[in-house]
Amino acid sequence: MFNSNFNWDRIPTKIKRAIEASLEHLDEHKFILNDTNTEFIDDYCWDLITCHLKQLLYINLAHNKFKSLPTHISNLAHLQTLNVTNNHLEKLPASIISLSNLRILKLGHNKLQSLPRSFGSLQSLEILDLTGNDLNEDSLTNDFFQLCNLRALYLGDNLFETFPNEHIDKLQNLQILVLRHNRLRYIPKELASLLHLKELHIQHNEINVLPPAFGQLEFSNAKHIYRFEPNPFIPELALQMSNLTRLSTYLKSDAYREIHQNYFLNFDDNDTKTLIKKNKHVSTKNK
Repeated sequence: MFNSNFNWDRIPTKIKRAIEASLEHLDEHKFILNDTNTEFIDDYCWDLITCHLKQLLYINLAHNKFKSLPTHISNLAHLQTLNVTNNHLEKLPASIISLSNLRILKLGHNKLQSLPRSFGSLQSLEILDLTGNDLNEDSLTNDFFQLCNLRALYLGDNLFETFPNEHIDKLQNLQILVLRHNRLRYIPKELASLLHLKELHIQHNEINVLPPAFGQLEFSNAKHIYRFEPNPFIPELALQMSNLTRLSTYLKSDAYREIHQNYFLNFDDNDTKTLIKKNKHVSTKNK
């Protein structure tokens, strides 16, 4: 079953069992090593995995203590799902962008502060979970919005103060966007251009106003989910939050457009400069 060059006895028991299980059910193309408190898989073990399980479609390493992933992971050219939720990852290997068939990438509840360059090369990616990391607007790579097949993007529980307003329209397949529990001061109007968006979660931020363009969203559609509260909305807007149909009408009104405009005109000069500076910086990065 194994190449004679491999020393089976030097493989840690937990990893050995996971490999054995994968080989016993080889037709399922899965490798599962979750919730085992594993801290590290050395190069020797990864060589064994990538050599004998080349056809893997699914890897689950969730709920362990991994601080990094090996560069060897790029050898798993057929991989479609990678789950490394709830580990101690501080960065991702640059080689991860070689996983051209990767559809689902779960990296929630780690310690990531950045993404590898050319992250947008993962063109097959449909679900990306980055919940509960240390990411902010500077963490998004220049080509992040080239992930045009994304259907679900989870960025909750991070450190975003702004969200890029340029190139959002490239995410036209996006159906779910989660930005809750960040430090957002405002939300870009360009999100309203995402025609397939069915879920938007922006609760627990520092948002005072919503863009008037949000009146275009299908608030009355029972199949859609919009979570805006709690946020420190201005009183005029807070009064409308209990009824989404009424909110939609209000956002499209001339009265609200004037309130929205005056809100930014009356902004403290320092706050305005900070927001403009941050947004310009993020926009420039994404060009």
